[in-house]
Amino acid sequence: MKTGKVRKKSSKMPNLNTLNGKASSKTHKRRKILGRSIILSAGAGVLACICYFVHICFYKIFKIKEIEINGNLRYSEREIIEKISLKDDENLVLYSEKVAKEKLEKDLPYIESIEFNKKLPGKLLLTIKESEPAAVLEDGSDGFLIVNSSLKILEVSKRFIEKVVVIKGVELQGQKIGSEICSENEDQKAVLKDLMCSLKEADLIQNISEINVEDIGRITLKYQDRINLILGSKEEIGYKIATYKEILTSKMNGDERGELDLTSAAKDNKTYFRQER
Repeated sequence: MKTGKVRKKSSKMPNLNTLNGKASSKTHKRRKILGRSIILSAGAGVLACICYFVHICFYKIFKIKEIEINGNLRYSEREIIEKISLKDDENLVLYSEKVAKEKLEKDLPYIESIEFNKKLPGKLLLTIKESEPAAVLEDGSDGFLIVNSSLKILEVSKRFIEKVVVIKGVELQGQKIGSEICSENEDQKAVLKDLMCSLKEADLIQNISEINVEDIGRITLKYQDRINLILGSKEEIGYKIATYKEILTSKMNGDERGELDLTSAAKDNKTYFRQER
């Protein structure tokens, strides 16, 4: 009977170094995860502190606590503050000047321009420039539109005001206080705006008693109710006004009456004066 060799199972002992390595790796991973958790927690804490600091700065330190208004004559400080609609916790840094400016110029039409200055930590300074009435137009309903030199309607009045330009010949429609006049004839309005601007630049607007733009091919003005100015067409209005100012200061005395024709001033550099006898 044959007997075979019996193979013995090898009982291989685990390597201690390998076991220690695995244990060390697991410990390292746990430490790494713990370290990340600590970093994330610390980061969240820092972020919370930053957010709190920003909140304190923007909503506590920079809260608008004082408003100073200069240049207001027609409107009280209370009226102006009510129109800019400040909240109780309004922030100086985040405050929208554009919205407040548009609302003020629309709702309080005599305000021509307004400048905002922010004084940290919580003071708002408003410097106001008010419009002066420059002209008056009949509104077709026994009333008068009072406008500034930019043709912005300042108010509608039943009473005629003195010492401003009387504008005639404009075809008005749908007027709104705080906005520019509306005309059925846009060319007519454009000519009038150009003319008012030229007179203001030449510092003559306060001495013009009447403007008539009914026929924009033959525009006429009255200077101090003693000289009729014929500008003719709308071309070169600025040049014609500048020419008149030069004639007024160098060639005319203070009591002459008559008619000055400036129709050809720009084209031929010629003017014609017909003195009233």
